[in-house]
Amino acid sequence: MRLADPPLAVRVLEAGEGPPVLLVHALSTPGLRHVVARIGSPSVAITRRSLARSVIGPRAAELAPDGFFAVVHEGMRQPGFRTAMVSHMWLAMRLGRPRPENFLSDAELRDIAAHVLMIWGDEDPYGDPEIGRRAAALIHDAHLEIVPGRHAPFLDDPERCGALIGDLLRRAPALVSSQRWNRTTYSETE
Repeated sequence: MRLADPPLAVRVLEAGEGPPVLLVHALSTPGLRHVVARIGSPSVAITRRSLARSVIGPRAAELAPDGFFAVVHEGMRQPGFRTAMVSHMWLAMRLGRPRPENFLSDAELRDIAAHVLMIWGDEDPYGDPEIGRRAAALIHDAHLEIVPGRHAPFLDDPERCGALIGDLLRRAPALVSSQRWNRTTYSETE
């Protein structure tokens, strides 16, 4: 495989019926991660197909507007994107699995005083819903909603995600008030 032929490289990564986390594994594997990061996305259509077969899944890719993939594709073409993605994946994962040192301790989770809503895809390649279950059990005011999908539940079911977020905001009027105050203060000082 020649890296000078990105469409071929992308097709190789997308080939097969294996798990949807192939790219996640590749980007979090020492040595291989730098090779994979060099493979650009040659078109918006390939970006859509690649994300459908990996991180966001087919349902989210089908429901998302074309503009979403155009923005992702353009972002992937920007200077520094590859370095940032490799760094991000290296800090977050090893060999396709979340790094244990990134998990908050039980004490740290119990100390969270904010209202927390976690909307988690039941097939999220970055972490099993069990991670969210553990956190929700320890955070005082936490709600975990597990939805069908992968890493982009807001694309899989935008109405449901919007309703869940709206419910959180209605339960937390102090949070909403402080955010409005900060926005007002910010706009007045511009």
